[in-house]
Amino acid sequence: MILSGLATGASWLCYYKALQIGEASKVVPVDKLSIVFTLVFAAIFLHEAFTLKTVFGGILITAGTLLMVTAGTLLIVTAGTLLMVTAGTLLMVL
Repeated sequence: MILSGLATGASWLCYYKALQIGEASKVVPVDKLSIVFTLVFAAIFLHEAFTLKTVFGGILITAGTLLMVTAGTLLIVTAGTLLMVTAGTLLMVL
Protein backbone atom coordinates (compact mmCIF):
# COMPACT_ATOMS: atom_id res chain seq x y z
CA MET A 1 0.00 0.00 0.00
CA ILE A 2 2.83 2.36 0.85
CA LEU A 3 4.65 1.60 -2.41
CA SER A 4 1.47 2.25 -4.35
CA GLY A 5 1.08 5.62 -2.67
CA LEU A 6 4.71 6.53 -3.37
CA ALA A 7 4.42 5.49 -7.01
CA THR A 8 1.24 7.53 -7.43
CA GLY A 9 2.83 10.56 -5.81
CA ALA A 10 5.91 10.28 -8.02
CA SER A 11 3.67 9.93 -11.06
CA TRP A 12 1.82 13.14 -10.26
CA LEU A 13 5.07 15.02 -9.60
CA CYS A 14 6.41 13.93 -12.99
CA TYR A 15 3.11 14.87 -14.63
CA TYR A 16 3.13 18.38 -13.17
CA LYS A 17 6.81 18.85 -14.07
CA ALA A 18 6.02 17.82 -17.65
CA LEU A 19 3.19 20.36 -17.71
CA GLN A 20 5.60 23.05 -16.52
CA ILE A 21 8.21 22.41 -19.20
CA GLY A 22 6.04 21.21 -22.07
CA GLU A 23 2.89 22.15 -23.89
CA ALA A 24 -0.26 20.89 -22.19
CA SER A 25 -1.69 19.94 -25.59
CA LYS A 26 1.14 17.43 -25.97
CA VAL A 27 1.65 16.33 -22.36
CA VAL A 28 -1.95 15.35 -21.59
CA PRO A 29 -2.45 13.01 -24.57
CA VAL A 30 0.81 11.20 -23.80
CA ASP A 31 -0.34 10.81 -20.20
CA LYS A 32 -3.49 9.09 -21.45
CA LEU A 33 -1.32 6.42 -23.10
CA SER A 34 -1.07 4.90 -19.62
CA ILE A 35 -4.33 3.12 -20.47
CA VAL A 36 -2.64 1.40 -23.42
CA PHE A 37 0.39 0.50 -21.30
CA THR A 38 -1.94 -1.01 -18.71
CA LEU A 39 -3.56 -3.15 -21.40
CA VAL A 40 -0.19 -4.33 -22.71
CA PHE A 41 1.12 -5.14 -19.22
CA ALA A 42 -2.11 -6.98 -18.38
CA ALA A 43 -1.59 -9.13 -21.49
CA ILE A 44 2.05 -9.84 -20.68
CA PHE A 45 1.98 -10.38 -16.93
CA LEU A 46 -1.61 -11.36 -16.14
CA HIS A 47 -2.41 -13.20 -19.39
CA GLU A 48 -5.63 -11.24 -19.78
CA ALA A 49 -7.88 -12.10 -22.70
CA PHE A 50 -9.18 -9.11 -24.63
CA THR A 51 -12.29 -8.57 -26.64
CA LEU A 52 -12.32 -6.98 -30.06
CA LYS A 53 -13.75 -3.86 -28.43
CA THR A 54 -10.77 -3.58 -26.06
CA VAL A 55 -8.24 -4.01 -28.86
CA PHE A 56 -10.03 -1.51 -31.08
CA GLY A 57 -10.19 0.97 -28.18
CA GLY A 58 -6.45 0.62 -27.54
CA ILE A 59 -5.72 1.24 -31.21
CA LEU A 60 -7.96 4.32 -31.24
CA ILE A 61 -6.32 5.73 -28.10
CA THR A 62 -2.85 5.22 -29.60
CA ALA A 63 -3.82 6.70 -32.98
CA GLY A 64 -5.57 9.64 -31.33
CA THR A 65 -2.55 10.37 -29.17
CA LEU A 66 -0.26 10.30 -32.19
CA LEU A 67 -2.55 12.67 -34.07
CA MET A 68 -2.84 15.09 -31.15
CA VAL A 69 0.87 15.15 -30.39
CA THR A 70 1.87 15.63 -34.02
CA ALA A 71 -0.87 18.18 -34.83
CA GLY A 72 0.48 20.96 -36.99
CA THR A 73 3.36 18.87 -38.24
CA LEU A 74 3.58 16.34 -41.00
CA LEU A 75 2.95 12.87 -39.61
CA ILE A 76 5.47 10.63 -41.32
CA VAL A 77 4.84 6.95 -40.72
CA THR A 78 8.17 5.19 -40.61
CA ALA A 79 8.86 1.49 -40.41
CA GLY A 80 9.64 1.91 -36.71
CA THR A 81 6.28 3.54 -36.02
CA LEU A 82 4.44 0.81 -37.89
CA LEU A 83 6.41 -1.83 -36.01
CA MET A 84 5.59 -0.28 -32.62
CA VAL A 85 1.88 0.01 -33.37
CA THR A 86 1.75 -3.53 -34.77
CA ALA A 87 3.64 -4.96 -31.79
CA GLY A 88 1.39 -3.15 -29.33
CA THR A 89 -1.69 -4.39 -31.12
CA LEU A 90 -0.43 -7.95 -31.18
CA LEU A 91 0.40 -7.82 -27.50
CA MET A 92 -3.13 -6.72 -26.70
CA VAL A 93 -4.55 -9.61 -28.71
CA LEU A 94 -2.36 -12.30 -27.12
